Amino acid sequence: MEIKNLLFRKEICKVNDMKTELKRKKPQELGNVTGQIFYLAFQNLANTEKKQFLTILATDKKLMQDLLDISVIEQRRKEPSRSFRDILKELNV
Repeated sequence: MEIKNLLFRKEICKVNDMKTELKRKKPQELGNVTGQIFYLAFQNLANTEKKQFLTILATDKKLMQDLLDISVIEQRRKEPSRSFRDILKELNV
């Protein structure tokens, strides 16, 4: 029980440190604070809990499609843009 209390206190200290760090930042630097806190919590899960959480996410079809779309956007970000007319010509429309 004592070890569990020490681990819990350690996690509380991490959260408090993160809150202190976030307070020092300008509002435009904060981004999504809730997302940062969720990520911190995820990082501190046991490997089995991480796997369970990721399995739940992987079963969400809409989320998986969104992640695929984001991945394609990032891969193609440096490609030159093309006009809509050029694309229509290419498609013979």
